[in-house]
Amino acid sequence: MEDKAVKRTLTYLFAGLFGFFVLMIVLARSIVY
Repeated sequence: MEDKAVKRTLTYLFAGLFGFFVLMIVLARSIVY
């Protein structure tokens, strides 16, 4: 049970980091171009 909770938390964490990374790339491109 706890393993599922930990995996779900890690999934949300990685998803948030990935989304933030993509957002930074989009903002950087919009600034450059």
